[in-house]
Amino acid sequence: MAFNPVERATNLITVLLETPVPLTLDQIVHAMPGQFPEGADACRAAFERDKKMLRAMGRSEEHTSE
Repeated sequence: MAFNPVERATNLITVLLETPVPLTLDQIVHAMPGQFPEGADACRAAFERDKKMLRAMGRSEEHTSE
């Protein structure tokens, strides 16, 4: 299945703005069904690419340990 990185990044911003507490990657993936690839490594890589894209657009986020 092809994943649209721009749509996923936009939805990621929405998820992060709508929550008052930090989320783990698992919680983010659960909140965005069907938008991340299967497998922990592929999912993490997609998330890291999304964070890089958001930073390039001037959006920063806080990181916490999972």
